Amino acid sequence: HSITQDGPSSVKAEFTMTGTQTQPLTPIFPMGKRFQWLCSAQFDFDSVGKIHRRSISFNFDPASSLDMRANLEGLSQCSLALASTPNGSRLLQLAMEANGVSDSV
Repeated sequence: HSITQDGPSSVKAEFTMTGTQTQPLTPIFPMGKRFQWLCSAQFDFDSVGKIHRRSISFNFDPASSLDMRANLEGLSQCSLALASTPNGSRLLQLAMEANGVSDSV
């Protein structure tokens, strides 16, 4: 876990998100199953110090997951939406590689 300055008006935080989703709020988290994701957040500030842009990325790392099956279930629930973005596509690719799925799929 870390927070670093990433430029004169930008901060990057790396952290672990862990929990169990009990209500359907975010498709990437499976319902009723414990999950763990490594995350990165980027915050950019304007000239008066207010956040004007933020982004959060989920990083697939099977070695750090409490239960990789729960993370994979969450990915499968929203795979079409993830596949439509560059970061989501990369996340799906990493998950497939970690599970031995060949490049021919």
